[in-house]
Amino acid sequence: MTFWVAMALVSALLFGASTPLSKLLLDQVSPFQLAGLLYLGAALGVSPFAIRRRGVQRLPRPGRAHPPPLGPAGGAGG
Repeated sequence: MTFWVAMALVSALLFGASTPLSKLLLDQVSPFQLAGLLYLGAALGVSPFAIRRRGVQRLPRPGRAHPPPLGPAGGAGG
């Protein structure tokens, strides 16, 4: 099993466990506090990978000839 397959399986396990655990926490904290905790946990989980990268890779800006793929989706209401 490769590293990335293992990471995908761990990610799926944590995602599946988050709903029952969130339901237990919702009795003690407000929905906004719970959302903040979930975002904080995601940031803490991603930060080692972001810090480990040496530089930020910038994507080229799309020109008029190539519109961004999200433009039509946003225009259609998605």
